Amino acid sequence: MPRLKVLTRETKTIQIMYQIDQAVGRSCPNRRGDVLLVQFFIRLLQDQPQKLGGEQYNFIPGSGRQLNIDGVCGEETIRHIAHFKQEHDRGGGTGEQAMLKDLRIDPMLTSNPFGAHTGHVLSILRLNQDVAESIGAERFRKLYAERLFPQELKNEFFI
Repeated sequence: MPRLKVLTRETKTIQIMYQIDQAVGRSCPNRRGDVLLVQFFIRLLQDQPQKLGGEQYNFIPGSGRQLNIDGVCGEETIRHIAHFKQEHDRGGGTGEQAMLKDLRIDPMLTSNPFGAHTGHVLSILRLNQDVAESIGAERFRKLYAERLFPQELKNEFFI
């Protein structure tokens, strides 16, 4: 189930982080709540004009269709995950600052923002940062009030 984590060391963009418990993507557990959160984040990025760090982004893949938030991780969701990673990293993410192009979003199991086995920055962290920067800190703290927020997740996040 997705959950909310209050960061002990706030970054310039986020003070809280929306977490998944298990990985979402190809050959992953794809638990419904985790999938809903990942889909919601990607869809928010698709709905907002994206100018992150002075760079213009388009998080809608070549198909031109926005991601449906249905809690099912099928080929369409995997295609959108891949596009999110590619589009985000084209702005200069290299080396360990780049996300691993593995068609999945992994949870952040420790306070380390880098994958223990890969050394790459975790994509769930990037999703949180991009959404927070895109919609602003106040809206990010109140994601449950967003028009597209999945009803099933309404009771999952509390402090």
